[in-house]
Amino acid sequence: MSSSTTGATPYYFVPQPSRHPAMASFGLFWINFGAAQWINR
Repeated sequence: MSSSTTGATPYYFVPQPSRHPAMASFGLFWINFGAAQWINR
């Protein structure tokens, strides 16, 4: 029923760690902080 070969390990793509999620959350924090300061003066 299955077309995979016996004993073959499946290939999974695991990307390298990236700093982009941390930098994006840091940037969004400052955008929200600036918007709150602008609204509340």
